[in-house]
Amino acid sequence: MGFLSPGAVPPRYKKRKDIEGNNFPRPEKRSRSSSAAASSSAESTPTSSRSSTPASTRRKARKSAQLAPPPPPPPPSQSLSQNLSPLELLPTELVQKVFLLSTNLSLPLASPRLHHILAGRFLQLKILSSAYNHPQALTDLISRRFFNAHILHTCESRYGPLDLTGVSIPGRLIKAPFSSEHLGLLAELITRGATLDPADRETPAQGLRQAIKLRCTRAISILVGALGVRCFPETVVLGIEAELPMQGHGGMEQLMQACSQRGDASIWWAALGATSKFDGNKFKIESGVIGEVKKEMLEYLLKTATPPGEVLGAIGAIMIR
Repeated sequence: MGFLSPGAVPPRYKKRKDIEGNNFPRPEKRSRSSSAAASSSAESTPTSSRSSTPASTRRKARKSAQLAPPPPPPPPSQSLSQNLSPLELLPTELVQKVFLLSTNLSLPLASPRLHHILAGRFLQLKILSSAYNHPQALTDLISRRFFNAHILHTCESRYGPLDLTGVSIPGRLIKAPFSSEHLGLLAELITRGATLDPADRETPAQGLRQAIKLRCTRAISILVGALGVRCFPETVVLGIEAELPMQGHGGMEQLMQACSQRGDASIWWAALGATSKFDGNKFKIESGVIGEVKKEMLEYLLKTATPPGEVLGAIGAIMIR
């Protein structure tokens, strides 16, 4: 076993030569401290980190970034408060107190938030109680949709009977569809002294025509009997063509009694079965044309009114039959 001479270099550490004779030095040995420093510099440099990160990892990172949800919207209180008026930003108790002091019935209609705050039953009753003995305020209140028979009875049980003398009946109660709830409330208002608005004559007349077409005898009885809506010849003709019952509340007899022009020829021709057309203003009767005679109606007319001369020939022809 031989020993190397001092200072000799082992063969494995000798420098290798290539074909051209260039020397390739042995790669330098790195220390642990230098490798740690290199790794830290690679993390701080985006280019080096991209080269060291696998392509599949980078694709997953990009995909997750694209699918990430958008940032959440601001809290509702912040977004709503930007659009609210100074009154809506007040506490609920203060807004309700302002409403009671102002008695402005249009305030709940100003915004959805105010409607939500001021639509309570307690406030409605309070407003009603403050309007006692104020006909104009009561007229405005009973025209609101929240006002019904239940509200009326509850208010009277707490604050006493309600006197509606000088109060006008709202138009919504004297027009179609004439529900039982509306007709019941209408009767309650009439018994407490409410009447029709003297400045509005078209609405009651329109309501009476609608009631006749719908054959709603209860509405006809209230409009003609309790409220005294006038009947004109065209109204009676409409009742004859609708074949209302002759007797009873809301019947033809009540319509005829409310009509002061029973001798009008159009009523007699309608009783004789003549057809009619409504041109938007009044009925036009095809005079001289006899159809299906309304015998009961004709007999009533002969007993209570004098026939005009132009229908005497037609009546005589019927009598001969």
